[in-house]
Amino acid sequence: VYIKLLELGMKLWLPIFWRMDFKEEQEIKSLCQSFEKLMKDKFQMSSMGELTFVLGLQVKQKKDRIFIRQDKYVAEILRKFRFSEGKSASTPIDAEKPLLKDSDGEDVDV
Repeated sequence: VYIKLLELGMKLWLPIFWRMDFKEEQEIKSLCQSFEKLMKDKFQMSSMGELTFVLGLQVKQKKDRIFIRQDKYVAEILRKFRFSEGKSASTPIDAEKPLLKDSDGEDVDV
């Protein structure tokens, strides 16, 4: 993992991560610590561990994936438009079966 900082517009720093070959794991830790120090110096912030909630999004990190959910936002919208008391219905399609293109069907431009 390599960290590169890009300066965008009004002094917004954006970390960009991509894979590189490092000789030692210590190089990665050093780069991450440098980035953390830069952010703390530039902005009023602190490191409080793994990210779990940001800007209304729930974040769950796994070994090979990152999941982002908006359950709180969806619940708020349902409550706002008084749909929270309604009955839920299961998905009327088999979730395990992949969707396939109909070979006899006609292509449509929507």
